[in-house]
Amino acid sequence: MTKEAIRETVGVLGVVASLLFVGLEIRQSTAVARGQTRQELEAMNQAWLAQITGDPFYSDLWYRAWVTDGLIEPEEEYRASMMMTQFMRRLENIYFQHAEGLVDDSALRSYGLQDIGAFFAMPRFPGWWIEAGWRERFHPDFVEFVERQAAS
Repeated sequence: MTKEAIRETVGVLGVVASLLFVGLEIRQSTAVARGQTRQELEAMNQAWLAQITGDPFYSDLWYRAWVTDGLIEPEEEYRASMMMTQFMRRLENIYFQHAEGLVDDSALRSYGLQDIGAFFAMPRFPGWWIEAGWRERFHPDFVEFVERQAAS
């Protein structure tokens, strides 16, 4: 083998090794990004649960407004809507993290997105979502996902 052929071979091997190294780095960065995304989703979920379970007023309002068809005062109606909006925004975020490939199907299951259609069985939810027009405030892809879940 000539010196030129040896240099070319070494150069090609160097390029291949560099590409392998870059590939491994990208794979590691992707794993880190997925882990951080999952951690952020969990922190958001814990904040939501702390609000609902840690404050008797919010816990009671959530239960009366969304779980049962209990009576709520007119000034509570706005708070109940904001609570559901916060809840749905959290689910919308998880939906888009999944769509981007940052979390897997287990995120949909663990945060309840595969059961989101059951919300339409809640006494106030259909009126809030459709009649009050809240569905228009969410991304169309998420709205389609929610309503497809409700239809299945």
